[in-house]
Order: sequence, then structure tokens, then C-alpha cells
Amino acid sequence: MNSDSSARGDVEVIHQIAEVRTVKSVADHVATLLSAKIKHIPNPREENEDHRYSL
Repeated sequence: MNSDSSARGDVEVIHQIAEVRTVKSVADHVATLLSAKIKHIPNPREENEDHRYSL
């Protein structure tokens, strides 16, 4: 984004995904911060494991 485009309110999105984290890595981090234990439960979602984004 340059100063001319920002002055007009124009924004060009270059990267929509800046960082990728797994649910487990986030849970581990939060558990460490809060001195908590993680309770593992079966996945209740009914969907494909594959995703349209190649991460």
C-alpha cells in the first residue's frame, strides 16, 4: 500500500493468510500460560479433513 492509495482509502490485500497454527498448538500455548490441562474430546464435526487452501 502506498501513501496515495491509503489517502484515497484503497487497500490492496497481498496475503490473507499470514500465519498458520494448529488448534493443538494454540491449546498447548494457552494451557501453558494458564497452567491448565488439556482435555481431549472426539471431533464432533462432520466434514472432510481436506481443505481448499493448501497450507
